[in-house]
Amino acid sequence: MELVASIAAAIVGLDGLVELEGFRLPYPAGAQRALDRLVLRCLQRRARPPTSLMQLVAWCAGERLEDWPLELPRTPVWNTSLLDDRSFTPTQLCLELVSQVPGGGPVGSVGRVLDSVRDTCASLSSRAAYQAFRGVLLGKPVITEAEYFELETDNTLSLVIDSLKDLYEPVPDRYRRRGEYRPCARCRTLLLPLDGGDWWCEQALCEFAGKPQPGPIFDAADVGRLHHLARPLRQFVTGPGRFGVKLAAELSDLGLVVEWWPKFGLADLGVSFPDGRSWLIDVKDWVNPALLAGQAVIAEGHGPADELLWAVPRARFDVDPDYATSCLDHLAPGMWRPSVLPLDAVVSKASLRLEQL
Repeated sequence: MELVASIAAAIVGLDGLVELEGFRLPYPAGAQRALDRLVLRCLQRRARPPTSLMQLVAWCAGERLEDWPLELPRTPVWNTSLLDDRSFTPTQLCLELVSQVPGGGPVGSVGRVLDSVRDTCASLSSRAAYQAFRGVLLGKPVITEAEYFELETDNTLSLVIDSLKDLYEPVPDRYRRRGEYRPCARCRTLLLPLDGGDWWCEQALCEFAGKPQPGPIFDAADVGRLHHLARPLRQFVTGPGRFGVKLAAELSDLGLVVEWWPKFGLADLGVSFPDGRSWLIDVKDWVNPALLAGQAVIAEGHGPADELLWAVPRARFDVDPDYATSCLDHLAPGMWRPSVLPLDAVVSKASLRLEQL
């Protein structure tokens, strides 16, 4: 797992290189180390290794991880590649693996910004600033120049505006087709144009749902330079956030009191029942449930609620019926064990509990 994670980190790092000069010798140090380790492992297993960084990139796009000469657990999650073979963009699993590398690369750097904002807002008891900050991350994966200016002039965000701006980056030209950008109608992240007129969505569940559906047009001549959230945020915050919005609405329709980001983001949702009992709910969307387990942050016996639930899209269970078991089996000792449930099962569980009051 460590070797695969280091290769994933190298691939994500290379994805950030705009110019092809990034592939000239000498290769970036992290990428060279990952390549050297993979070559050694292949030789030990009498398999033909990649002979260059370009060949490693081709491996990552053309080979499912389960076919690599590595000893990986036999689970459905490895039936994918590190790079999408049409867009040559890191897959969701690739980003999940990077989160396991010490420091986390770009994934970790974004996480540290989120932690810093949380700590700052908590130390100043500024719940309004934190809620506004998280609301932007949830609702605005893409912003125009005009919206970027509006953020700068929003007094509620003044405490966190510098950190918020650090999380947005200019949209590369490769997202533009004939002067236009198109967001995904399902998840609102920008679609990537492919040869032949097709589109590609970086959110795996959108791909599972069928052919990407382009949303309203962003005309570059009208909106100016677009910015979008850094990829880790689009993947791990905005992506599952759309499911969280639907879940929050369904729980509210049951008559429950639902709070977004209670305790400065200890969970996505706090739910209060009429008898005073409460739940914390995190909405998660990870390909690999074993890697998801590493996201547990609340120690056993210290939870400020009666139950912790991780709500996961039903599609993950359709691919891997043992998703919940795999997740719980990989929790670190002493962590509060959540109930890992499909999103619709969380609503059913809440409805049943209300009936029993």
